[in-house]
Amino acid sequence: MAGAYEYESIGDPDTPLEKPTGAQTRRQREAERARGRLNRMHFHQNTVGERAGSIYSHTHDDDEPGHTHAGQAALSRADGGYWEESGPSLGTETPASVASNIERVWRKYIIDAPIPATDLTSWRLRLYCGHVVERPAHRTSLTVHAAFMGETKCPTCGLDPATIVAARALPST
Repeated sequence: MAGAYEYESIGDPDTPLEKPTGAQTRRQREAERARGRLNRMHFHQNTVGERAGSIYSHTHDDDEPGHTHAGQAALSRADGGYWEESGPSLGTETPASVASNIERVWRKYIIDAPIPATDLTSWRLRLYCGHVVERPAHRTSLTVHAAFMGETKCPTCGLDPATIVAARALPST
């Protein structure tokens, strides 16, 4: 069934990585910065306005570690009212209501809906750290980015994220 699809191939994952290129190093550093921003996320609850009670999150620049701030209002309605007003930071711990919603989505789409093996294609990937791994992805994910968002965790050295520098879909057996 995999033969019906045309998969992207990037380089040769079986060729040793001598030295990462400048572009590969930039992608790896950006992936690491993005992970860092995700780890610095903090939460606020809207206190007034049309979304009162809802929770949103955001991050700050690298030069503001541990930054928290008081509430703020966003004035943008045509009638001069506030769309929302947020309270002070709730901290970096994911609020229970947000965590339960995340778990619900994971259960619906990942945990409770396993993908049949016939719908998977194996990929051989060389990671930025130089290690080669095989990972499955849904057979309709035709590009490395669609299948893995361009990165994965290396099970050998633990680099997380490890950007993918070479990839090839393997023929189905």
